[in-house]
Amino acid sequence: MRNASPKYLVTGATGNLGGALLQALVENTPAHVVALVRPQSRGALKRLLAGLPAAADRVSIVEGDVRAPLFGLQHDDAAIEGLTDIVHAAANVDWRASGDDLIATNLAGAENCAELANLLIARGSLERCSYISTAYAGGIRTGTIAEEPLRFSDTFSNRYEMSKFLAERIFLDRVRCPVNVIRPTAIVGDSRTGTIRNFSTLYYPFKLVHQAQLSLLPARPDATLDIVPLDFVVDVVMAMHASAANDHRIVHAAAGSHAVTIRRLWELCAGAFNKLDGGSRPLQGIFVPPGPFLFAAAGAGVLPAGIRRKLRKLALFIPYITTQRCYATAGAEKLGLTAPAFETYVETLCRFAVDMAFGARTLGDRARLGSFGSAR
Repeated sequence: MRNASPKYLVTGATGNLGGALLQALVENTPAHVVALVRPQSRGALKRLLAGLPAAADRVSIVEGDVRAPLFGLQHDDAAIEGLTDIVHAAANVDWRASGDDLIATNLAGAENCAELANLLIARGSLERCSYISTAYAGGIRTGTIAEEPLRFSDTFSNRYEMSKFLAERIFLDRVRCPVNVIRPTAIVGDSRTGTIRNFSTLYYPFKLVHQAQLSLLPARPDATLDIVPLDFVVDVVMAMHASAANDHRIVHAAAGSHAVTIRRLWELCAGAFNKLDGGSRPLQGIFVPPGPFLFAAAGAGVLPAGIRRKLRKLALFIPYITTQRCYATAGAEKLGLTAPAFETYVETLCRFAVDMAFGARTLGDRARLGSFGSAR
């Protein structure tokens, strides 16, 4: 039986997922939330909470650092007293990050979270701990990916994937209470409003498509890309914590059978942007083999520096847009959750991105402009 008055610790509360989860906890549960932030992020979190009247009594902002032992909270009894749930969403998600940076944040962060979790278990309060991993922790595996502990991959697409794989092992092997490992696929904005705070990953090629700057894509048109909206991932996390299950669980927050091919993704995004622009111009693209593209990206002195930078950034996506794989989704389905089809919300995503100039505007700017939708 879950605690009727839960107290959550949420890390990464100023990020896309952590911020959306904090908001959902305040709006939809009686939980008190302790939001861990670094000192320089306190202002950003206060701006997020300004639109949530209930947050004044239900959210505590605590300064700490996931890279520090016990997150630096060992002397803050008020913050950790009575914690029933932890959601560790903080991570360095930069595919180009150095190994040292990823070890400091993703691996040390996992170790410090496990240490804090076990301290709270010994005190008799912690009931559940969730780690937000990634569906790509399995490296370059193809075919159907099961919801089970992963074996070490001979090849990862980047150090980020490896760091998430190793962090999963830390949680599953060391934490002495029920652990949820939640593996989202490619996260985009809220399916109802398009809202997202940090425009990263897929939004870079989306922006180039909108600006008609992307005509060659180093992808297999029949490769599959699993995309999920932010609100679906939040729903999975919250359902996992509400469940009475009392064991370690691994769940994919994935589209599964609703994954799209790269060709279909291009068509949907280009069509949505063209519709938003009044159908003023066709947006077409050509798929090319990755080899020549990578050669061009490395062509120092041949192409202008700006074009080379763009090509190198796009090259990071190659492992994800040349692979056919499918993520099992039985775990979320048992919770009564199925990700919506990308076709049903792609225009909402694109409209929000255009309204926000792909991150150049703030949510406040958007409200003053009277743009489409609402922040949540």
